[in-house]
Amino acid sequence: MSIAIREVLAFDYFHFLSLAAGKSGLDNEITTVGILEYEYDEGLHPKRKFDVNTLVITSLYFAKNKPDLLVDTIRLLYRDGVSGLIVKKIFFQELPVELLAYANEINFPIFTYEQSATPHFEDILFQLKQVISFDGQQKILEMLVEELLAGEAIPEARIQSLLFQQEMLKKFALFYLLPDRLNLPIVHWLSLINNYQHSSFFIRGIGYQQGFFVLLGIKKHSLKEESFPPIADLFQQIGLPATDFMVGRSLDYRQTAELKNAFSEALISAQFGEKSQNRVNSYEELGVYQLLIPYYQDAIFSRFSQMLLHKIKQNDPSKKQKLLETARAFVHYEGNLSMMADALEIHENSVRYRLHKLKELLSHDSLVLSDFALYEQLSLAIKTDELLTKE
Repeated sequence: MSIAIREVLAFDYFHFLSLAAGKSGLDNEITTVGILEYEYDEGLHPKRKFDVNTLVITSLYFAKNKPDLLVDTIRLLYRDGVSGLIVKKIFFQELPVELLAYANEINFPIFTYEQSATPHFEDILFQLKQVISFDGQQKILEMLVEELLAGEAIPEARIQSLLFQQEMLKKFALFYLLPDRLNLPIVHWLSLINNYQHSSFFIRGIGYQQGFFVLLGIKKHSLKEESFPPIADLFQQIGLPATDFMVGRSLDYRQTAELKNAFSEALISAQFGEKSQNRVNSYEELGVYQLLIPYYQDAIFSRFSQMLLHKIKQNDPSKKQKLLETARAFVHYEGNLSMMADALEIHENSVRYRLHKLKELLSHDSLVLSDFALYEQLSLAIKTDELLTKE
């Protein structure tokens, strides 16, 4: 289980750290932490090694009278696969220039922090281990989501333990949040969510792809709460500015057997938001897009759309794509002739004439399209085309 140094810095606890060198190494992974201190009093011990991907904390006590040891120390730490160094400024208020230059050269991050009003080594050690453990747990949860979406059978006990943490829920819903811009690492938002406590609601954050899920459930013991609060208000309480995210919401469910549906619906709803630019999207309001979003890229959908729209373009007597323009308006305004006429800036009779031409064009010898059948075909073709165009 590991976490990148960059992600560690997203946690508020580590605000006291200042990057002195090695900025290009912030993506180095950490799997454990260690202390380099008194055992080096007599010089660098040749047999002392840290595990690969260790983040080391030190005051550089071993080099207080031998600053020439510092570059060799970094060289050996780097050779052993250490990810970076945190230095408490006790014996060195300023680190040697040659040390910082070497750390920059090998992309080895070195952080410093002041002696006053800052935590003990043991406190930092504990917090780092908590963060590493949190990230490892997130990776396990992400794998669980992948298994659920793939339709794999997962034991109820595993779901209760990993996802619900043994909490019994009356009902639950899934939200998928996709950041507009990644000003902060996903781990920052997940930390806020998973540290939030509420007497009536169970809340769990799970990182997934470019965003994250929020599992929201009503606890079994809750006597008053039977419905979810306005999601924007709840996110605001947690510290999530809802306006910074595209939000997709699943239907409400009561059985863990429905988790696959809930995760899938939240994802589909957020994907629809990306296409439509709607900020908050509920699965139950997507209509035909419930079917289109997962499958519009399949060859059968794109081929149907291209064939139908190509036929309209090639057979428009006006040569100005007025029939195609009318077809799009027919779908967008759901067949409302008055609204179509206003949008196209033509008389309603002209709208009727164009629709008649579309029906003639798309009908066959054995099948004359009704208004409903015309709308059905145009709606599927145009909505598919618009989704593909927005790729």
